[in-house]
Formats: sequence, C-alpha cells, structure tokens
Amino acid sequence: DDQRAKIDKEHRVLGMVTHLVTHNSDGHGGNVMIDTEHNHPILIDQDLSMSLGEKRREIRSVFAPGGRYDYQKGAGKVGKNYPHRVKKTLEWLAGGGHNHEEMGLGVSSADGATMQKMAKRMLKHGLEGALNSTDWRPR
Repeated sequence: DDQRAKIDKEHRVLGMVTHLVTHNSDGHGGNVMIDTEHNHPILIDQDLSMSLGEKRREIRSVFAPGGRYDYQKGAGKVGKNYPHRVKKTLEWLAGGGHNHEEMGLGVSSADGATMQKMAKRMLKHGLEGALNSTDWRPR
C-alpha cells in the first residue's frame, strides 16, 4: 500500500491510457508490477489486449475509477488535458504512427487498428469520454 500511494498522477493516467489504447481486458493488479526505485507501474502479461481484448468487449484496469491504482485519485478528471508525452503518443497513434516503417510498433494490422481507433477516441472525447463509450470494469 505504501508503494501504491507513491505512484504519481502522470503514471496513473499513463496506465489508464495504455490499458484503453491497447483495449486490455486483463489489467488486474497481478499484471502490474511496481518499480520501487522510480515509483511507477510496469505493465506485464498483455496477452488479452488489442484486437483479442477488443473481442472480449470489456476493458479491465486497475487504473480505472475505483480500481487499485485509480488514476483520478492523483489527477482528478483529465478530460483532454493529458500529460504532454501522453498526448504526443496518442496523436502519433491516431495518425498511424504504429505503421511507420522504421519507428512502428510491429503489431498486426488488426492490433494497430484497435490502437488507432482508441487513440482517436481519447483525443476526440477525452479520457472520461472514452471510458464512458467503452465497457470497462475496475480490477
């Protein structure tokens, strides 16, 4: 619990954005480790994410409101006021950066489409708007 309290608001928001953009349907506490030196979360076991997670039709995240690492506890509502690096990453994904020949992510076209769709949704509707338009559950 002490380590949980040390996670800053930017990393909590980043965790929620990552779980949303990858459509993670298995983002429970056992799939989040804490880097105790830097006090930030490390996401592991991403098997049920992207196009496979989207098929499950539900996002589960410890960073969701009410979850173990609830992003709103450190940041309140975010809307479209993402931390700078998060916004740049969302813009990159929404613009198709995941397909870039040299700096792409090497994901399947279905996974890339899921990430691009979710990034566009978050930029257009803000974080809470994207959550409200998606089936999700805290973990």
